[in-house]
Amino acid sequence: MKNYYDIHGLLSIEISDGLGRIEDYIYKELKYFKASQKKEADIKVIFKPDLEFISSSVCLLRDLYYRQGVLYFIYPEGAASFPIKDIAKENITLEIDKAIPLHLAFAFIEKILSLKLIEKGYCLIHAACCKVNDCTTLYAALPGTGKTAWVLDNCSQGAGFLSDDLTLLNKDAEVFSYPRAFTIAKYHRKYFSCYLKNRPLSARIKYRLLKVALFFMSMVSIAWKKLKNKIDKYRQGKDYFRIRIEEVVPGLNILKKDKVREILIAFKSGQEFKDSSVWDTERVVDFLVHNTNRELIKFIDLHLPAFYAYGDGYYRIFKQYLKACFQRQKEIMSSAVEKCTVKICYNNQVQKVFSQQKRDLITSTEEK
Repeated sequence: MKNYYDIHGLLSIEISDGLGRIEDYIYKELKYFKASQKKEADIKVIFKPDLEFISSSVCLLRDLYYRQGVLYFIYPEGAASFPIKDIAKENITLEIDKAIPLHLAFAFIEKILSLKLIEKGYCLIHAACCKVNDCTTLYAALPGTGKTAWVLDNCSQGAGFLSDDLTLLNKDAEVFSYPRAFTIAKYHRKYFSCYLKNRPLSARIKYRLLKVALFFMSMVSIAWKKLKNKIDKYRQGKDYFRIRIEEVVPGLNILKKDKVREILIAFKSGQEFKDSSVWDTERVVDFLVHNTNRELIKFIDLHLPAFYAYGDGYYRIFKQYLKACFQRQKEIMSSAVEKCTVKICYNNQVQKVFSQQKRDLITSTEEK
């Protein structure tokens, strides 16, 4: 079975043999882009029951193998193939073991997706985006700085929604919706409670019983520190759910695209902290680039030096490709930032911005 997804006519993805839980997970993430196949997909993803490669491959690292222009990333449950030899071609095929945890498989697919979008003159930027009144704002912040809370608060008051965590941006400061699933947690309070209430009764009872059981297991294992830490970590994981925003914001207004007028960069800080430094265009762009590429660079730094050391002809091609991609990404962001107003906020200032946006939105809604 094949499923086809089209990212705003820019890039298409075909998922093959993703039956059952795989199909459900990918569909939840990319539901907004589901389409009928009209042309050959730019990215083909084939899920296989058992991906064989070790017998004729070179071991570069404990979790990295290589064979004739194809890298194999090894996970405890299986492997995922990345054909470096095809990276600059129009079409690329990824093979992933069906046993790999789905969030890791999707993260792997999204890394390739982000590189291929840069080729087209667009980049996935690590930022949330909403249209509050007539102002489309890009909220860029480090993880855990309130992007999801900002989106939920604004959208529940009727703001236009474009994205929660990754936003598609071009050099003209146009943003395109990227409404994939997002993670809701206990600290989202009323939205978390709303999600639990909307779940079937059997699911709610199961969740409560599991939490109680894990609590008692944690108390009993207090004498065994390692076991207790594992149980506590598992407990915390049960307070996170991967859902679609429509599940907690009924009547959500999803905008297909808009033009950014304001970029809000937010940081956590002490209440009295005041930043006297100047944020020029170059500094803003550097923040956006590093905040967006943080995980990709970590992934590259961890694995690719061993591949470069092996040194066959494909390493030069891939190195030049990455350099060109990062350069083009920076150019796209620079051009977009120059067309926007930039605001830098620290902790208590962020809350003031949130409160003011809420008041403006409520006033605007009442007037209509």
